[in-house]
Amino acid sequence: MGGNHCKEMEKWKFLDKFYLLSLDGTGFFTSHKVHCDQCCEKVHKRGTKDEYTTYHHQMIVGSIVHPEMRQVLPIGFEPVERGDGSKKNDCERNSAKRWLGNFRQAHPQLPVVFLGDGLYSNAPFIRQVKKHRGKYILVARDDDHKALNDYFWAATSLDVTDFTDTSQGITRRYRFMEHVPLNDAHPDLLVTVIYYEEVNKKQETIKWTWVTDLEVTAQNVSRIVKGARTRFKIENETFNTIKNQGYNFEHNYGHGYKTLSNVFAGLMLLSFLIDQCLEAINVEFKAALKKWVSRIHLWQKIRSIFFHFRVSTWEKLYGAILDPPRLCVDTVSYTHLRAHETVLDLV
Repeated sequence: MGGNHCKEMEKWKFLDKFYLLSLDGTGFFTSHKVHCDQCCEKVHKRGTKDEYTTYHHQMIVGSIVHPEMRQVLPIGFEPVERGDGSKKNDCERNSAKRWLGNFRQAHPQLPVVFLGDGLYSNAPFIRQVKKHRGKYILVARDDDHKALNDYFWAATSLDVTDFTDTSQGITRRYRFMEHVPLNDAHPDLLVTVIYYEEVNKKQETIKWTWVTDLEVTAQNVSRIVKGARTRFKIENETFNTIKNQGYNFEHNYGHGYKTLSNVFAGLMLLSFLIDQCLEAINVEFKAALKKWVSRIHLWQKIRSIFFHFRVSTWEKLYGAILDPPRLCVDTVSYTHLRAHETVLDLV
């Protein structure tokens, strides 16, 4: 990638130094009959006459995200394996450990802050993140972190920073504290706790709590909160897009007996990454997407062009999308074309 394109990555930098990397799991195949050696299994109504098994594939995906960037950049995936455990949480956690190792091997110098939901705010995962030279901002749900929350809310004003900001009818409360033990089982693992509360114009309230190892100050806490809330882009802008906007991520293109299903899913993520890069930096791609409004309609247009024309360059493809060619073919010539399956060149 050329120097100018490498500079485009600066747009995704967070706190002028890091890249936010949101990590989460998703399923992409399920069946009662079709399966392979790598399929995970779940037995339903065990021990009854109606017992049956579903076979499924899942993977852990990491995407670079940013509060101010619409595009997301998936940069790695790790399939959930049968040996990862019988429970969903165990499966994702074990796969995430492999993901971290593979990621750091592929990107040894990339400074990242890992974003994760409550599944990841545990000592083993945090220690793995530290081992692989990463930072973290992880959701800490109240029901999973009673000891942490008790410690945090019992703190005196000397130990905690707590302030409120109101603008444009929205009231935001920030409260944070350093050196809080993660839990009773790991009192040596100290984290910074951030509590954020937002009350909108309708007096609706949302509350979040995260643990992090970033340096938090009154000056940067609002930026860190914005970064933390960007975690959802792994679900909306990544998984929702590839499942519901024309990529057909959950379609069974061919299952195979070993790893074919995982390979196809990986190729789908690769194609999505290319599209996201084009959307971020390619003027013609942006114009084409704007003209056809949705990705589904754009993909249909591209397929129709490839069906009727031989396209020699990307420029000609985008030209045909933005300014469709006008064909003047009489009845005899058109019949001849269809009879001989002739393909026209875009000129």
